[in-house]
Amino acid sequence: MRPDADITGNGPHDGAAARQSGDGLRPQTLLFTFLGRHALDYPGAVSSSILIDVLDELGVSLQAARSTITRMVNRGHLERHRAGRRAYFTISPSLRTVLGEGENRIFRVPVRESGDETWTLLSFSIPENERAVRHSLRVALSWNGFGLLRSGLWIAPGVVDIFATLDRLELRDRVDVFHAQPADPTYLTRVSREVWDLPSIAERYHRFIDAWRSFEPGPDRHLTTRLQLITEWQQTLVDDPELPVRHLPDDWPAVPAYELFLRLHERLSPGAEKEFARLLERGEAGLLLDAMNGDPDDGSALADEPAPGPTGEEAAHPSAPTA
Repeated sequence: MRPDADITGNGPHDGAAARQSGDGLRPQTLLFTFLGRHALDYPGAVSSSILIDVLDELGVSLQAARSTITRMVNRGHLERHRAGRRAYFTISPSLRTVLGEGENRIFRVPVRESGDETWTLLSFSIPENERAVRHSLRVALSWNGFGLLRSGLWIAPGVVDIFATLDRLELRDRVDVFHAQPADPTYLTRVSREVWDLPSIAERYHRFIDAWRSFEPGPDRHLTTRLQLITEWQQTLVDDPELPVRHLPDDWPAVPAYELFLRLHERLSPGAEKEFARLLERGEAGLLLDAMNGDPDDGSALADEPAPGPTGEEAAHPSAPTA
């Protein structure tokens, strides 16, 4: 999902308090989740009041919410439109691609059936003085299932279509990609445990299960709870290469965690969609097609509000797409 997105994170957050306040989840991460769930398939523009209201429900201060929206405009994630003095936002083409990739990753089973042992190998040469570029590429590779086999050589299970990500990062001509099969397939079980920290990945799945298996949503909290559920699940997936079953421990917890995620998502979705519809009504239709007439506004401040100052009180954990 995440391109030059910062997908790192320390996993889900235990306890009802975290789910009620959004503590430990960055405002930008939560906003990416909201856009992916509620704005990705809409043809119109989302009002700033809706974005701010959603973040407020998640415990994000007004200053932090406005700063987050402004940064997302400045980074090319959102395009701002005006309708009078009101601000409306559409998802940029680049972010739309990223969110679509993220949806695919989040809702697929996080293990592969054992079968064809084709793996993807990748190498690149980017000098140390281009640290930001190297970081963006490494984060993107990690999200796409790659691990560092040895210096300069990355490996991922299956045939990974990484070219769209490389094109988005403008790095296609600086990276070499190969598809190969091992001479000895049994070698891959040992390599998998050396390349990826499987105990840490398993622990994240166990923490997700412990945090959510007894969860009961409160009234009128389905939308924000679903956003937190998806965001925590996404963080749980960080660094998991989705290895073939034959290379995983017998008690691997990914599938039970995935089934729990799907059950809760299905349970929360009807109420979440109703709450979102009410938000649209409160936000003067919220999604405004007329706001899209003409070119996007170049400004970064919210239309009828003063421009935000420095970044507000962001929660501690980085997470989903950043570019």
